[in-house]
Amino acid sequence: MPASFPYLQHCGQALAFRIAVPIDLRDAFGCREIVHALPTESLMLARDHALILGVQVRRLFVHARHQQLAADVCRLQLRAMLSPSRPTLATADSARHAHVIGKAAALSTPRTSVAPTLADDPQAGETRTPRLQLSAVITRFLAAYPAKQDAMRRKHAGCLPVFLELVGDRPIDTVKHAQVRDAFDFLQRLPPHWKALHRQTGQSLREIAALDHPVCLAEKTFRDTYLASIRQFLQWAHESFGDQGFPLLPLKTI
Repeated sequence: MPASFPYLQHCGQALAFRIAVPIDLRDAFGCREIVHALPTESLMLARDHALILGVQVRRLFVHARHQQLAADVCRLQLRAMLSPSRPTLATADSARHAHVIGKAAALSTPRTSVAPTLADDPQAGETRTPRLQLSAVITRFLAAYPAKQDAMRRKHAGCLPVFLELVGDRPIDTVKHAQVRDAFDFLQRLPPHWKALHRQTGQSLREIAALDHPVCLAEKTFRDTYLASIRQFLQWAHESFGDQGFPLLPLKTI
């Protein structure tokens, strides 16, 4: 896969998410890499899905390292993170992955959406719809974006996973304006080469932004790329999911 398709690889005739597990976390996760079949045959949709998963799994790595999570907790959280799509993992360490995944094969039926599925509330005795996560709305936005506007779509595919990592994956009705402003504050402190640091060190974006950098993102890059992309997404998300709680988040003061 080209560099513009991170975390994505061909697995036979299928497309799969792939990420290496940091050396210091391999015992906790029980494997050297994670390979996860994606529920789409579209290269563009698979790229977007892999980007979102990449952010979520990297956040789990950072959390596991800083909180010194037990191995069973790491593997349980990884399993829960991969289960909304089609949790079929396969790696060179397939036996060890079987230990990580447990009974994931029983969940291998493809689903029609990356959004959370309906669940029964035993207390209410009725079926309810779980609250949408921010990552699910981003995935839907990228899937719905016009293919003919490929340049802007690529910009969104690069910017929105950054926004997701800084804000955190949370139910959409809990996203607050203060969290968005905080994310932009950290974003403006990133150096131009933050992607290389992110890959090489495994540090989170907030950790990178907290360092003292002689040069940060150019104002034009910030406004024309990140601010333009995130502003368009937030407007679309409110118009599309406002009745499910996605707030109106104007960015005029950013």
